[in-house]
Amino acid sequence: MSADSIARALKARRSGAGWMAKCPAHDDNNPSLSIRDADGKALLHCHAGCGQREVIEALKGKGLWAERPVKPRRKIIAAYDYTDEAGQLLYQVVRHRTERLLSAAS
Repeated sequence: MSADSIARALKARRSGAGWMAKCPAHDDNNPSLSIRDADGKALLHCHAGCGQREVIEALKGKGLWAERPVKPRRKIIAAYDYTDEAGQLLYQVVRHRTERLLSAAS
């Protein structure tokens, strides 16, 4: 989710270039969560001391933080060199095996 959509969902108020909201990771009476946008990414900071992981887990619990898809890792299982008559490498063909990684949330 974008910083704007997180801020709206948490009923944040504008503060400079970002927003201030009640932190979902702790019982917050005064808005302590700073939310801002940087290059399309949401930057979050709890001024009351909650860790980044705690804040993100609380946002996930509210459905406000999307899981990043886990990219399969490719392992090289063979490499084939193609050389000219003098033995100089012209190009290489690499064969991969895709390994599925488990998400940290799994």
